Amino acid sequence: MNRFWSPNHQITGCRMENLANWLYLIGSLCFVVGTVINMRPT
Repeated sequence: MNRFWSPNHQITGCRMENLANWLYLIGSLCFVVGTVINMRPT
């Protein structure tokens, strides 16, 4: 995740990394919630 990191673009690198981390966390939560809902007996 450090490919965006450079001394001249520290702020941009941080934002890109934080955005990627948030997207990963949100995606994981959505996947877990969807799996739990699908596993519930109907």
